[in-house]
Amino acid sequence: MENGLILSIDIGTTGLKFGIYDQSFKNLYFLRKNTPLIEKFSGTMDVLEIYTAVLSGIKEIAEKSKQAGQIRVIGIDGQMGGIVGINERWEPILPFDPPINNNFKPFMTDILGSHRDLIVAETGSIPINGSKIIYWMKEQYDIFKDIKKIVTLAGYIIGKLINIDFENAFIDRTSLYLFGLGCGNKWSAKLCDILHVPMSILPTVRESTHIVGYLSKGVARRCSLMEGIPIIAGTGDTASSLLGAGIVNPGDAIDLAGTCSVFGVCTAKDIIDTKHGALLRLEAPIPDIYYLVGVGFGGEVYNWFIYNIYCHEGVTEEYAKLIKGAKDISPGSSNLLFFPFLGGSFTPPDDVVRGTWLGLDWNHTVHHLYRSMLEAIAYEYFYYYSIYREISGIGIRGPIVVTGSGRNNDLWNQIKADVLGFDYITLNRADHECLGTALVAGLAVDMITDIRTNLKKCFEIERRYFSNSIRHKEYERMARSYVRFKSDIIRKIYNGFH
Repeated sequence: MENGLILSIDIGTTGLKFGIYDQSFKNLYFLRKNTPLIEKFSGTMDVLEIYTAVLSGIKEIAEKSKQAGQIRVIGIDGQMGGIVGINERWEPILPFDPPINNNFKPFMTDILGSHRDLIVAETGSIPINGSKIIYWMKEQYDIFKDIKKIVTLAGYIIGKLINIDFENAFIDRTSLYLFGLGCGNKWSAKLCDILHVPMSILPTVRESTHIVGYLSKGVARRCSLMEGIPIIAGTGDTASSLLGAGIVNPGDAIDLAGTCSVFGVCTAKDIIDTKHGALLRLEAPIPDIYYLVGVGFGGEVYNWFIYNIYCHEGVTEEYAKLIKGAKDISPGSSNLLFFPFLGGSFTPPDDVVRGTWLGLDWNHTVHHLYRSMLEAIAYEYFYYYSIYREISGIGIRGPIVVTGSGRNNDLWNQIKADVLGFDYITLNRADHECLGTALVAGLAVDMITDIRTNLKKCFEIERRYFSNSIRHKEYERMARSYVRFKSDIIRKIYNGFH
Protein backbone atom coordinates (compact mmCIF):
# COMPACT_ATOMS: atom_id res chain seq x y z
CA MET A 1 0.00 0.00 0.00
CA GLU A 2 1.69 3.19 -1.15
CA ASN A 3 -0.88 5.96 -0.74
CA GLY A 4 -3.18 7.04 2.02
CA LEU A 5 -3.33 8.40 5.54
CA ILE A 6 -3.12 6.81 8.98
CA LEU A 7 -5.53 7.41 11.85
CA SER A 8 -3.82 6.93 15.21
CA ILE A 9 -5.67 6.91 18.54
CA ASP A 10 -4.23 7.00 22.06
CA ILE A 11 -6.61 5.96 24.85
CA GLY A 12 -4.89 7.50 27.85
CA THR A 13 -5.62 7.71 31.56
CA THR A 14 -7.04 11.23 31.45
CA GLY A 15 -7.06 12.07 27.74
CA LEU A 16 -8.00 10.62 24.35
CA LYS A 17 -5.74 11.74 21.50
CA PHE A 18 -6.47 11.42 17.80
CA GLY A 19 -3.98 12.10 15.01
CA ILE A 20 -4.04 11.80 11.22
CA TYR A 21 -0.64 11.18 9.61
CA ASP A 22 0.65 11.17 6.06
CA GLN A 23 3.31 8.81 4.70
CA SER A 24 6.13 11.00 6.00
CA PHE A 25 4.45 10.80 9.45
CA LYS A 26 3.72 14.47 9.53
CA ASN A 27 0.83 15.11 11.90
CA LEU A 28 -1.80 16.69 9.65
CA TYR A 29 -4.60 16.91 12.22
CA PHE A 30 -4.65 16.46 15.98
CA LEU A 31 -7.46 16.33 18.51
CA ARG A 32 -7.56 15.80 22.26
CA LYS A 33 -10.62 14.97 24.35
CA ASN A 34 -10.92 14.15 28.03
CA THR A 35 -11.29 10.49 28.92
CA PRO A 36 -14.72 10.19 30.60
CA LEU A 37 -14.01 8.81 34.06
CA ILE A 38 -17.53 7.86 35.10
CA GLU A 39 -17.58 5.39 37.97
CA LYS A 40 -19.72 2.28 37.70
CA PHE A 41 -19.13 0.11 40.79
CA SER A 42 -16.27 -1.14 42.95
CA GLY A 43 -13.88 1.45 41.55
CA THR A 44 -14.55 0.55 37.91
CA MET A 45 -15.13 2.99 35.05
CA ASP A 46 -17.93 3.01 32.46
CA VAL A 47 -16.17 1.53 29.44
CA LEU A 48 -19.14 2.24 27.17
CA GLU A 49 -18.79 5.96 27.91
CA ILE A 50 -15.12 5.75 26.93
CA TYR A 51 -16.05 3.90 23.74
CA THR A 52 -18.65 6.56 22.91
CA ALA A 53 -16.04 9.28 23.45
CA VAL A 54 -13.66 7.45 21.10
CA LEU A 55 -16.36 7.31 18.39
CA SER A 56 -17.07 11.01 18.93
CA GLY A 57 -13.38 11.85 18.56
CA ILE A 58 -13.03 9.79 15.38
CA LYS A 59 -16.08 11.47 13.87
CA GLU A 60 -14.84 14.95 14.82
CA ILE A 61 -11.34 14.55 13.40
CA ALA A 62 -12.65 12.76 10.30
CA GLU A 63 -15.09 15.58 9.49
CA LYS A 64 -12.71 18.43 10.36
CA SER A 65 -9.87 16.97 8.30
CA LYS A 66 -12.10 16.52 5.23
CA GLN A 67 -9.77 13.66 4.25
CA ALA A 68 -11.54 10.77 5.90
CA GLY A 69 -11.76 9.00 2.55
CA GLN A 70 -7.97 8.73 2.40
CA ILE A 71 -7.56 6.91 5.73
CA ARG A 72 -6.17 3.46 4.91
CA VAL A 73 -5.39 2.01 8.35
CA ILE A 74 -6.22 2.63 12.01
CA GLY A 75 -3.86 2.07 14.92
CA ILE A 76 -4.89 2.27 18.57
CA ASP A 77 -2.83 2.21 21.76
CA GLY A 78 -4.15 2.27 25.30
CA GLN A 79 -3.43 2.07 28.99
CA MET A 80 -1.32 -0.94 29.84
CA GLY A 81 -2.80 -1.28 33.31
CA GLY A 82 -6.42 -2.25 33.84
CA ILE A 83 -8.79 -4.90 32.53
CA VAL A 84 -12.26 -5.32 31.04
CA GLY A 85 -14.28 -8.52 31.33
CA ILE A 86 -16.66 -9.38 28.49
CA ASN A 87 -19.38 -11.96 27.96
CA GLU A 88 -20.08 -13.93 24.77
CA ARG A 89 -21.80 -10.87 23.20
CA TRP A 90 -18.79 -8.58 23.83
CA GLU A 91 -20.73 -6.82 26.59
CA PRO A 92 -18.70 -5.49 29.54
CA ILE A 93 -19.69 -7.75 32.42
CA LEU A 94 -16.73 -6.22 34.25
CA PRO A 95 -16.38 -2.52 33.31
CA PHE A 96 -12.93 -1.03 32.98
CA ASP A 97 -11.02 -1.70 36.21
CA PRO A 98 -8.21 0.88 35.96
CA PRO A 99 -4.76 0.68 37.53
CA ILE A 100 -5.60 3.50 39.96
CA ASN A 101 -8.19 1.20 41.55
CA ASN A 102 -6.21 -0.37 44.39
CA ASN A 103 -8.45 -3.43 44.80
CA PHE A 104 -5.61 -5.63 43.54
CA LYS A 105 -2.90 -4.55 46.01
CA PRO A 106 -3.50 -7.07 48.83
CA PHE A 107 -3.58 -9.86 46.27
CA MET A 108 -0.41 -8.68 44.55
CA THR A 109 1.34 -8.43 47.92
CA ASP A 110 0.39 -12.05 48.70
CA ILE A 111 1.33 -13.26 45.21
CA LEU A 112 4.74 -11.58 45.27
CA GLY A 113 5.32 -12.80 48.81
CA SER A 114 4.96 -16.38 47.63
CA HIS A 115 5.99 -16.31 43.97
CA ARG A 116 8.01 -13.14 43.36
CA ASP A 117 11.17 -14.86 42.09
CA LEU A 118 9.24 -17.07 39.67
CA ILE A 119 7.08 -14.22 38.32
CA VAL A 120 10.07 -11.95 37.81
CA ALA A 121 12.08 -14.71 36.15
CA GLU A 122 9.18 -15.70 33.87
CA THR A 123 7.90 -12.23 32.95
CA GLY A 124 10.33 -9.54 34.14
CA SER A 125 7.34 -7.60 35.44
CA ILE A 126 4.77 -7.34 38.22
CA PRO A 127 1.25 -8.84 38.20
CA ILE A 128 -0.98 -5.77 38.42
CA ASN A 129 -3.54 -7.00 35.90
CA GLY A 130 -3.03 -10.59 36.96
CA SER A 131 -3.82 -9.61 40.55
CA LYS A 132 -6.94 -7.79 39.36
CA ILE A 133 -8.13 -10.99 37.71
CA ILE A 134 -7.59 -12.87 40.96
CA TYR A 135 -9.42 -10.16 42.94
CA TRP A 136 -12.53 -10.48 40.78
CA MET A 137 -12.27 -14.26 40.78
CA LYS A 138 -12.07 -14.46 44.59
CA GLU A 139 -13.97 -11.42 45.84
CA GLN A 140 -16.57 -10.85 43.09
CA TYR A 141 -17.30 -14.32 41.81
CA ASP A 142 -20.92 -13.52 40.91
CA ILE A 143 -19.51 -11.16 38.28
CA PHE A 144 -16.45 -13.22 37.38
CA LYS A 145 -18.41 -16.39 36.59
CA ASP A 146 -20.08 -14.70 33.60
CA ILE A 147 -16.82 -13.43 32.07
CA LYS A 148 -15.79 -15.18 28.86
CA LYS A 149 -12.63 -13.16 28.16
CA ILE A 150 -10.43 -10.59 29.87
CA VAL A 151 -9.18 -7.84 27.56
CA THR A 152 -7.41 -4.50 27.85
CA LEU A 153 -9.27 -1.20 27.46
CA ALA A 154 -7.88 -0.72 23.93
CA GLY A 155 -8.62 -4.35 23.07
CA TYR A 156 -12.24 -3.93 24.13
CA ILE A 157 -12.70 -0.79 22.04
CA ILE A 158 -11.02 -2.30 18.98
CA GLY A 159 -13.29 -5.32 19.32
CA LYS A 160 -16.31 -3.01 19.23
CA LEU A 161 -14.98 -1.18 16.17
CA ILE A 162 -14.48 -4.37 14.17
CA ASN A 163 -17.43 -6.31 15.64
CA ILE A 164 -15.67 -9.57 16.53
CA ASP A 165 -16.88 -12.31 18.85
CA PHE A 166 -15.34 -13.17 22.20
CA GLU A 167 -13.48 -16.19 20.82
CA ASN A 168 -11.37 -13.81 18.72
CA ALA A 169 -10.51 -11.56 21.66
CA PHE A 170 -6.85 -10.55 21.58
CA ILE A 171 -4.09 -8.71 23.40
CA ASP A 172 -1.12 -7.20 21.64
CA ARG A 173 2.29 -8.53 22.63
CA THR A 174 3.47 -5.34 24.39
CA SER A 175 0.43 -5.30 26.67
CA LEU A 176 1.48 -8.47 28.49
CA TYR A 177 3.73 -6.04 30.38
CA LEU A 178 1.61 -5.53 33.53
CA PHE A 179 -0.26 -8.83 33.61
CA GLY A 180 2.62 -10.73 35.16
CA LEU A 181 1.20 -13.86 33.53
CA GLY A 182 3.21 -14.10 30.35
CA CYS A 183 6.16 -12.95 28.33
CA GLY A 184 7.19 -12.66 24.70
CA ASN A 185 4.20 -13.76 22.69
CA LYS A 186 2.49 -16.20 25.02
CA TRP A 187 0.87 -16.68 28.38
CA SER A 188 2.70 -18.76 30.98
CA ALA A 189 0.83 -21.99 31.65
CA LYS A 190 3.04 -22.49 34.72
CA LEU A 191 2.08 -19.17 36.32
CA CYS A 192 -1.57 -19.49 35.42
CA ASP A 193 -1.64 -22.94 37.02
CA ILE A 194 0.11 -21.78 40.20
CA LEU A 195 -2.16 -18.74 40.57
CA HIS A 196 -5.29 -20.66 39.49
CA VAL A 197 -6.05 -18.26 36.65
CA PRO A 198 -8.12 -20.11 34.00
CA MET A 199 -6.32 -19.74 30.68
CA SER A 200 -9.67 -20.00 28.89
CA ILE A 201 -10.47 -16.39 29.80
CA LEU A 202 -7.16 -15.02 28.48
CA PRO A 203 -7.18 -13.54 24.96
CA THR A 204 -4.95 -14.59 22.07
CA VAL A 205 -1.59 -12.79 21.95
CA ARG A 206 -1.01 -10.93 18.68
CA GLU A 207 1.85 -8.98 17.17
CA SER A 208 1.26 -5.22 17.29
CA THR A 209 1.23 -5.10 13.49
CA HIS A 210 -1.35 -7.88 13.16
CA ILE A 211 -4.55 -6.76 11.40
CA VAL A 212 -7.22 -8.04 13.79
CA GLY A 213 -10.20 -6.92 11.71
CA TYR A 214 -11.85 -4.20 9.68
CA LEU A 215 -14.02 -1.24 10.61
CA SER A 216 -17.61 -2.47 10.57
CA LYS A 217 -20.31 -0.85 8.48
CA GLY A 218 -22.41 0.31 11.41
CA VAL A 219 -19.48 1.86 13.25
CA ALA A 220 -18.13 3.48 10.07
CA ARG A 221 -21.46 5.21 9.54
CA ARG A 222 -21.43 6.55 13.12
CA CYS A 223 -17.94 8.03 12.86
CA SER A 224 -17.92 9.30 9.25
CA LEU A 225 -15.35 6.84 7.91
CA MET A 226 -15.42 4.22 5.17
CA GLU A 227 -16.19 0.69 6.24
CA GLY A 228 -13.53 -1.97 5.84
CA ILE A 229 -10.53 0.06 7.02
CA PRO A 230 -8.01 -2.38 8.56
CA ILE A 231 -7.34 -2.00 12.29
CA ILE A 232 -4.17 -3.37 13.86
CA ALA A 233 -3.76 -5.00 17.27
CA GLY A 234 -1.87 -1.87 18.30
CA THR A 235 0.28 -1.38 21.38
CA GLY A 236 0.34 -0.37 24.99
CA ASP A 237 0.59 3.38 25.49
CA THR A 238 4.00 3.33 27.20
CA ALA A 239 5.49 1.11 24.50
CA SER A 240 4.04 3.38 21.83
CA SER A 241 5.34 6.51 23.55
CA LEU A 242 8.87 5.14 23.79
CA LEU A 243 8.84 4.17 20.13
CA GLY A 244 7.31 7.50 19.11
CA ALA A 245 10.06 9.38 20.94
CA GLY A 246 12.71 7.62 18.87
CA ILE A 247 13.96 5.29 21.63
CA VAL A 248 14.94 2.39 19.37
CA ASN A 249 18.72 1.97 19.69
CA PRO A 250 20.54 0.19 22.53
CA GLY A 251 21.46 2.71 25.22
CA ASP A 252 18.81 5.27 24.24
CA ALA A 253 17.20 6.65 27.40
CA ILE A 254 13.95 8.48 28.08
CA ASP A 255 12.15 10.25 30.88
CA LEU A 256 8.36 10.02 30.55
CA ALA A 257 7.49 12.88 32.88
CA GLY A 258 3.75 12.39 33.15
CA THR A 259 1.28 11.26 35.81
CA CYS A 260 3.66 8.38 36.32
CA SER A 261 7.37 9.14 36.10
CA VAL A 262 9.06 6.53 33.93
CA PHE A 263 12.79 6.23 33.33
CA GLY A 264 13.45 3.82 30.49
CA VAL A 265 16.48 2.48 28.64
CA CYS A 266 16.44 0.63 25.32
CA THR A 267 18.38 -2.61 25.06
CA ALA A 268 18.96 -5.12 22.29
CA LYS A 269 19.19 -7.89 24.89
CA ASP A 270 16.25 -9.35 26.76
CA ILE A 271 17.41 -8.49 30.29
CA ILE A 272 15.40 -9.14 33.45
CA ASP A 273 16.04 -7.47 36.82
CA THR A 274 15.75 -10.59 38.94
CA LYS A 275 17.84 -9.15 41.80
CA HIS A 276 16.05 -5.91 42.65
CA GLY A 277 12.72 -6.02 40.83
CA ALA A 278 13.10 -2.27 40.30
CA LEU A 279 13.24 -2.31 36.51
CA LEU A 280 10.39 -3.83 34.55
CA ARG A 281 10.79 -5.61 31.24
CA LEU A 282 8.82 -4.02 28.41
CA GLU A 283 8.85 -5.04 24.76
CA ALA A 284 8.75 -2.61 21.86
CA PRO A 285 6.00 -3.00 19.22
CA ILE A 286 8.67 -4.05 16.72
CA PRO A 287 10.73 -7.24 17.21
CA ASP A 288 14.04 -7.53 19.06
CA ILE A 289 13.82 -4.21 20.89
CA TYR A 290 13.37 -4.25 24.66
CA TYR A 291 13.13 -1.65 27.40
CA LEU A 292 13.99 -1.70 31.06
CA VAL A 293 11.83 0.83 32.89
CA GLY A 294 11.56 2.11 36.43
CA VAL A 295 8.19 3.58 37.36
CA GLY A 296 7.20 6.06 40.06
CA PHE A 297 4.41 8.53 40.74
CA GLY A 298 6.29 11.74 39.94
CA GLY A 299 3.41 13.61 38.32
CA GLU A 300 0.94 12.63 41.02
CA VAL A 301 3.37 13.65 43.76
CA TYR A 302 4.01 16.93 41.97
CA ASN A 303 0.29 17.72 41.81
CA TRP A 304 -0.14 16.76 45.46
CA PHE A 305 2.57 19.26 46.41
CA ILE A 306 1.07 22.10 44.36
CA TYR A 307 -2.47 21.51 45.64
CA ASN A 308 -1.74 20.70 49.28
CA ILE A 309 1.57 22.33 50.21
CA TYR A 310 1.86 25.33 47.91
CA CYS A 311 -1.90 25.88 47.41
CA HIS A 312 -1.54 28.28 44.48
CA GLU A 313 -2.63 26.01 41.64
CA GLY A 314 -3.39 28.00 38.50
CA VAL A 315 -1.94 31.29 39.75
CA THR A 316 0.77 31.95 37.15
CA GLU A 317 2.56 34.69 39.08
CA GLU A 318 2.75 32.66 42.28
CA TYR A 319 3.92 29.58 40.39
CA ALA A 320 6.72 31.60 38.78
CA LYS A 321 7.78 32.78 42.26
CA LEU A 322 7.95 29.18 43.47
CA ILE A 323 10.21 28.10 40.61
CA LYS A 324 12.43 31.18 40.92
CA GLY A 325 12.85 30.67 44.66
CA ALA A 326 13.74 27.00 44.16
CA LYS A 327 16.15 27.80 41.34
CA ASP A 328 18.17 30.06 43.64
CA ILE A 329 18.73 27.21 46.13
CA SER A 330 21.92 25.17 45.78
CA PRO A 331 21.87 21.45 44.83
CA GLY A 332 20.72 19.24 47.68
CA SER A 333 18.21 21.77 49.05
CA SER A 334 20.41 22.47 52.08
CA ASN A 335 20.73 18.79 52.99
CA LEU A 336 17.02 18.11 52.70
CA LEU A 337 15.83 14.79 51.30
CA PHE A 338 12.29 14.01 50.22
CA PHE A 339 11.03 10.45 49.66
CA PRO A 340 8.16 10.48 47.13
CA PHE A 341 6.28 7.37 48.23
CA LEU A 342 2.88 8.81 49.09
CA GLY A 343 1.21 5.68 47.74
CA GLY A 344 4.08 3.30 48.38
CA SER A 345 6.77 2.31 45.90
CA PHE A 346 5.65 1.13 42.45
CA THR A 347 9.00 -0.34 41.35
CA PRO A 348 10.11 -2.23 43.22
CA PRO A 349 6.57 -2.82 44.53
CA ASP A 350 6.40 -1.96 48.24
CA ASP A 351 3.23 -0.79 49.99
CA VAL A 352 4.95 -0.36 53.33
CA VAL A 353 7.07 2.72 52.58
CA ARG A 354 5.54 6.17 52.62
CA GLY A 355 6.61 9.68 51.78
CA THR A 356 8.60 11.84 54.14
CA TRP A 357 11.10 14.68 54.42
CA LEU A 358 14.38 13.91 56.10
CA GLY A 359 16.56 16.70 57.49
CA LEU A 360 14.05 19.52 57.98
CA ASP A 361 15.27 22.49 59.99
CA TRP A 362 14.23 26.10 60.70
CA ASN A 363 16.02 27.43 57.64
CA HIS A 364 14.00 25.43 55.15
CA THR A 365 11.24 27.21 53.23
CA VAL A 366 8.53 26.13 50.82
CA HIS A 367 11.12 26.66 48.06
CA HIS A 368 13.42 24.08 49.70
CA LEU A 369 10.51 21.66 49.98
CA TYR A 370 9.64 22.16 46.32
CA ARG A 371 13.20 21.74 45.08
CA SER A 372 13.73 18.66 47.24
CA MET A 373 10.57 17.15 45.72
CA LEU A 374 11.94 17.72 42.21
CA GLU A 375 15.30 16.29 43.27
CA ALA A 376 13.66 13.20 44.77
CA ILE A 377 12.28 12.08 41.40
CA ALA A 378 15.74 12.66 39.90
CA TYR A 379 17.27 10.54 42.70
CA GLU A 380 14.81 7.77 41.86
CA TYR A 381 16.10 7.92 38.27
CA PHE A 382 19.66 7.78 39.62
CA TYR A 383 18.64 4.62 41.49
CA TYR A 384 17.09 3.09 38.34
CA TYR A 385 20.13 3.96 36.26
CA SER A 386 22.55 2.47 38.81
CA ILE A 387 20.60 -0.79 38.71
CA TYR A 388 20.56 -0.75 34.92
CA ARG A 389 24.35 -0.43 34.87
CA GLU A 390 24.69 -3.21 37.43
CA ILE A 391 22.57 -5.77 35.59
CA SER A 392 23.54 -4.83 32.02
CA GLY A 393 27.21 -4.00 32.53
CA ILE A 394 26.90 -1.00 30.20
CA GLY A 395 25.85 2.64 30.39
CA ILE A 396 23.42 4.70 28.40
CA ARG A 397 23.82 6.99 25.41
CA GLY A 398 23.11 10.63 26.02
CA PRO A 399 21.29 12.85 25.67
CA ILE A 400 18.16 11.73 27.53
CA VAL A 401 14.85 12.56 25.85
CA VAL A 402 12.18 13.99 28.15
CA THR A 403 8.49 13.84 27.21
CA GLY A 404 5.17 14.40 28.96
CA SER A 405 3.89 17.50 30.74
CA GLY A 406 7.02 17.61 32.91
CA ARG A 407 9.08 18.44 29.81
CA ASN A 408 7.92 22.05 30.21
CA ASN A 409 9.57 22.48 33.62
CA ASP A 410 13.04 23.89 32.83
CA LEU A 411 14.23 23.70 36.43
CA TRP A 412 13.25 20.05 36.77
CA ASN A 413 14.91 19.10 33.48
CA GLN A 414 18.13 20.80 34.59
CA ILE A 415 18.09 19.08 37.96
CA LYS A 416 17.63 15.66 36.32
CA ALA A 417 20.46 16.37 33.86
CA ASP A 418 22.79 17.34 36.71
CA VAL A 419 21.84 14.39 38.93
CA LEU A 420 22.23 11.80 36.16
CA GLY A 421 25.25 13.40 34.49
CA PHE A 422 23.69 13.43 31.01
CA ASP A 423 22.26 16.25 28.92
CA TYR A 424 18.46 16.39 28.66
CA ILE A 425 16.64 17.30 25.46
CA THR A 426 13.09 18.07 24.42
CA LEU A 427 11.97 17.34 20.87
CA ASN A 428 10.07 19.55 18.45
CA ARG A 429 6.92 17.43 18.68
CA ALA A 430 4.99 15.95 21.57
CA ASP A 431 2.61 13.51 19.86
CA HIS A 432 4.74 10.52 20.85
CA GLU A 433 1.98 8.00 21.63
CA CYS A 434 0.05 8.70 18.44
CA LEU A 435 3.23 8.87 16.37
CA GLY A 436 4.49 5.53 17.70
CA THR A 437 1.18 3.86 16.96
CA ALA A 438 1.04 5.47 13.50
CA LEU A 439 4.48 4.06 12.73
CA VAL A 440 3.36 0.56 13.72
CA ALA A 441 0.19 0.92 11.65
CA GLY A 442 2.23 2.12 8.67
CA LEU A 443 4.47 -0.91 9.02
CA ALA A 444 1.43 -3.20 9.12
CA VAL A 445 0.17 -2.08 5.71
CA ASP A 446 3.55 -1.61 4.02
CA MET A 447 3.50 2.18 4.03
CA ILE A 448 6.99 1.87 5.51
CA THR A 449 9.51 -0.94 5.76
CA ASP A 450 11.99 0.49 8.30
CA ILE A 451 10.85 2.40 11.38
CA ARG A 452 14.32 3.61 12.36
CA THR A 453 14.84 5.33 8.99
CA ASN A 454 11.48 7.07 9.24
CA LEU A 455 12.06 8.14 12.85
CA LYS A 456 15.24 10.00 11.91
CA LYS A 457 13.14 12.27 9.70
CA CYS A 458 10.54 12.99 12.39
CA PHE A 459 12.46 15.01 14.99
CA GLU A 460 14.62 17.98 15.69
CA ILE A 461 16.00 18.95 19.10
CA GLU A 462 13.87 21.74 20.52
CA ARG A 463 15.85 22.52 23.69
CA ARG A 464 18.95 21.14 25.39
CA TYR A 465 19.80 21.18 29.09
CA PHE A 466 23.53 20.70 29.57
CA SER A 467 24.61 18.60 32.53
CA ASN A 468 27.01 20.50 34.78
CA SER A 469 29.92 18.33 35.99
CA ILE A 470 30.41 20.32 39.21
CA ARG A 471 26.74 20.11 40.18
CA HIS A 472 26.74 16.43 39.21
CA LYS A 473 29.46 15.69 41.77
CA GLU A 474 27.49 17.57 44.42
CA TYR A 475 24.36 15.68 43.56
CA GLU A 476 26.05 12.29 43.56
CA ARG A 477 26.60 12.55 47.30
CA MET A 478 22.94 13.33 47.96
CA ALA A 479 21.72 10.73 45.47
CA ARG A 480 23.80 7.99 47.09
CA SER A 481 22.55 9.05 50.52
CA TYR A 482 19.00 8.94 49.21
CA VAL A 483 19.43 5.38 47.89
CA ARG A 484 21.08 4.24 51.14
CA PHE A 485 18.43 5.80 53.38
CA LYS A 486 15.67 4.48 51.18
CA SER A 487 17.02 0.93 51.50
CA ASP A 488 18.22 0.93 55.11
CA ILE A 489 16.09 3.41 57.03
CA ILE A 490 12.82 4.52 55.45
CA ARG A 491 11.30 1.08 55.02
CA LYS A 492 12.31 0.05 58.55
CA ILE A 493 10.63 3.14 59.97
CA TYR A 494 7.36 2.58 58.19
CA ASN A 495 7.43 -1.16 58.69
CA GLY A 496 7.03 -0.37 62.39
CA PHE A 497 3.69 1.28 61.65
CA HIS A 498 2.19 -1.97 60.34
